[in-house]
Amino acid sequence: APTTGTLSINMPGSTVSVEGNYNKVVAQAAEKTIVSEGSALSSLELQKGNVEIYGNVTDMTLADGCKVELYAVSDNATFLKAANLASENRCEKIVLGEDIECTSDINIAGELDLNNKSLTMSQTDMTVKSGNSFSVSNGAINSTMNMSHYSVMSVEENGSLLLEDVYFESTGVPVYPSGDASSVTIRNSTITGGAYAVTTNASERHSLTITLENSAFSALSPILMNVPGTLNMKNCTVSGQMHGVIVRGGSATVED
Repeated sequence: APTTGTLSINMPGSTVSVEGNYNKVVAQAAEKTIVSEGSALSSLELQKGNVEIYGNVTDMTLADGCKVELYAVSDNATFLKAANLASENRCEKIVLGEDIECTSDINIAGELDLNNKSLTMSQTDMTVKSGNSFSVSNGAINSTMNMSHYSVMSVEENGSLLLEDVYFESTGVPVYPSGDASSVTIRNSTITGGAYAVTTNASERHSLTITLENSAFSALSPILMNVPGTLNMKNCTVSGQMHGVIVRGGSATVED
C-alpha cells in the first residue's frame, strides 16, 4: 500500500485501529491505539493512552504515562527495541512472531511470550534489574556461552523471574538469582545447563527464594544452593554428571 502523510487521532475513550502505511501517526487522544499487522509507520507519537503493536513502527515517542501493552516482534532489532522499553517498565508484554537471535546483552522486565518460537542467544545475557519482574513462557531458549559457569539470566536485588512451559538449553548457566531478596520460579519446564542449571553464588551472601515445580534439570551439577534463603522443589527430575542437588546454605524442601 502507498505511504500517506500524517494521521492524527483525537477520539477520547476509544480504541483506534491503524491500518496501512503512514509517515507519521499522532495519537492525541485515545484510550488505546492498535497498529495492525501489516501496517508500517515511519513515526508514532503517543500523546495519550496506550498502544498495541502488531505491525512495523520505525520510530516511537511515548508521552509520560503512556506505554506499550503488547509488542509483537519478528526480528532482532525490534526485539531489542521492545526489550529496552520493557526494562524501563514501558512495555508490558513482548510476543515473538518468528524465531529470533538476540545479538546483545539486555536488561529486561515485563512478560515475554515465546509463542512456540525459539529465542537464540550467543554469548549474550539477560538481566532482571533491581525491583523488576520478568516472566517467560511457551517456547524455547537456546544459548551458547564461552564458559560453562557464565550465566544467561540473572536476577538482581528484589527482582523476580518466572519461567513456565519453557525449554531452556545453554552451555552456560541458564538461571542465576544474584541479588538479595530475589526470587526464581520455574514451572513445567526443561532446563539444561553447563556447570549448573540453576545456581547461587556463595561470594554474594544474599537471602533469596528458588521454587522449582514439575520441571526437569540437567547439568554437571544441576542445582546449587549455597547462600541463605529457601529452595523448594516439587515433582522435579534432576540429572547431574557430578552431583544432583547441592545445598550448602539456607533451607531446602524436596517433595515427590
